[in-house]
Amino acid sequence: MQIDQSSFLLPGNVHSRRGVMRATSAGAAGRVVDPRAVTSLRRALVFMRPTILNFAGWRLLRRSETAWPAAAVAEVMAVIMQRYVGWPVTYCAYRPAEAEDGAEGSRQAQGTAIFQTTDARIGLPAAQAGFAVVQALVDGVTGPELRRAIRSQLRAFLEPTMPATPSADALLLARVAGERGIPWQVVGRSGYVQIGLGRQACIVKGTESTLTSAIGVKMAKDKGMANRVLADAGLPVAGQRTARTEKAALAAARELGYPLVVKPFNGNMGRDITVGVSNEDEMRKAFARAVGHSGKAVIETLIPGEETRLLVVGGKFLAAMNRQPAQVTGDGTRSVADLVKEENRRPERDGLLKGAHALMKPIQLDEDARAVLAQQELTVDAVPAAGRQVFLRRESNLSRGGVAIDVTDKIHPSIRQVAEAAARRLRLDVCGVDFLSTDFTRPWQETGGAICEVNSRPGVSMQLAATPEERRDVILSSIFDALVGEGEYRGLPVVALVGAPEATARMRQTLETLAGRAGCRLGIMGEASGLAPSSRALETVADLFQADDIDAALIVLTPRQLLERGLGLPRIAAAVTWSDLVSQTSAVRRILGRLAGDVLLAEDRAAAERAAAAALGLPSGPSAGRPASGKKLAV
Repeated sequence: MQIDQSSFLLPGNVHSRRGVMRATSAGAAGRVVDPRAVTSLRRALVFMRPTILNFAGWRLLRRSETAWPAAAVAEVMAVIMQRYVGWPVTYCAYRPAEAEDGAEGSRQAQGTAIFQTTDARIGLPAAQAGFAVVQALVDGVTGPELRRAIRSQLRAFLEPTMPATPSADALLLARVAGERGIPWQVVGRSGYVQIGLGRQACIVKGTESTLTSAIGVKMAKDKGMANRVLADAGLPVAGQRTARTEKAALAAARELGYPLVVKPFNGNMGRDITVGVSNEDEMRKAFARAVGHSGKAVIETLIPGEETRLLVVGGKFLAAMNRQPAQVTGDGTRSVADLVKEENRRPERDGLLKGAHALMKPIQLDEDARAVLAQQELTVDAVPAAGRQVFLRRESNLSRGGVAIDVTDKIHPSIRQVAEAAARRLRLDVCGVDFLSTDFTRPWQETGGAICEVNSRPGVSMQLAATPEERRDVILSSIFDALVGEGEYRGLPVVALVGAPEATARMRQTLETLAGRAGCRLGIMGEASGLAPSSRALETVADLFQADDIDAALIVLTPRQLLERGLGLPRIAAAVTWSDLVSQTSAVRRILGRLAGDVLLAEDRAAAERAAAAALGLPSGPSAGRPASGKKLAV
């Protein structure tokens, strides 16, 4: 099923408040997917995490007892492709009940899939993958062959789209923005996400933003500096030295005493760390490994106990997860290699996703794993006794195959206070404090527990996965508030004028005059000629995101433009339209009703102008600030 025609509709379109892709395949017209094929699809998707499939379109499809149009199934698969990597999309246009009434569903029956996406660069590959999976279904492909076909299409989708896909953490924050009605976009083809418009905007990458302290980030990344700053504040930290030469490293080891931890000076994600160095020969090897990464090594005393990541947001402890090294449990019949293979089949360890997009990493049976096995008198071919815990790493980093368990309620208040103090001292609104202790339920003073590291960009995806569901929204919302700003988001006020050019021009000119008197600069999108000197012409929605020199904006367009391409934003302060739109009136009103706080008919021009001015934050004479007397549509 090849795609013959496609188009991307901006947010605020005839289908949805969100941006959507329309993709048509002539090969899908008149074709259906029956319930037996859907059952095969459900079984083939067992390698996916449940959260990926947690959206209305999939739930409707998997429960359906009747055949669906092929294009409707392609919609669902296109959304799954995007959700697999973290895009916050959910909308599929097909609704079986509406299709039965004949009101909707005709597009899908004719081979057109309509689904949510951020732009055509992501949406078109998702549509292509979705139709390819549907082709396999109508061809009768089932079982392992169907699963291989789906994974093949996932790879085909990921290859062109990953360069334009931000990290999973940034996309989680984008999801919160969308839920709050705040517009967002990916900045170019990068890992950065802009949340909000113009000068009101904030840019995030991972769990750092333009509000994050640059000095705090630098101190946290400089492990030696962070250690000294925290020690000077009276907080428990590991004894630490840095070394550029092997001679200095050996001297530091003699001073600190074995056992030790050796890691790169500015490394992360557990790369090139050696835990449990116990003699000079091991120190030489560990030092060479660490300086190969950063040119300088950090040498620390080994604090006994398990490591826990303490998440601090806005100066308050929010959550904790106990990070344990990569491990398997023996069953008395299978080898270590087979146990690892089985563990790597967990959906969370799916190897298709790499780097910051992977929730958990597959366990690697590499040289490090074999060395740890040897310390336990095991090999990859050994068969551990039933119930025996077999470690494959010494370090507990999730990036090295570690696992996480929520222990928020078990953390002693004294340890919580240490984490909060560390965040304050390093001036970090969001951070992960890695703390080691033999017993997290007891005061750190009794156990000798201490901070081993502070991370200025803690990964929250795994933290949320380990956290009970009822707490996840609170954590994510708190992170959003710390990185983007607390309280109700007001943003850049935007008003849409939808009507014939002559009508919208008159009202636009009036609003420009009011803005000029008030010393405010308006951005005008959709109208480039005859603007007031104080106004700025904006060609596209991207210009609206980037315009940091305007105080408010007007989007001026005809009903036809609204219906064909969408407004450009998922939510606006108000909209003004005219009652002489004939057949287009109901569709235009329906779209604007979803997007605007107030939808006003311009029958009473003066009242509509006053209401539009108030929505833009402009004074409009004696009536400014009074309730609008324009007619609000019943939508």
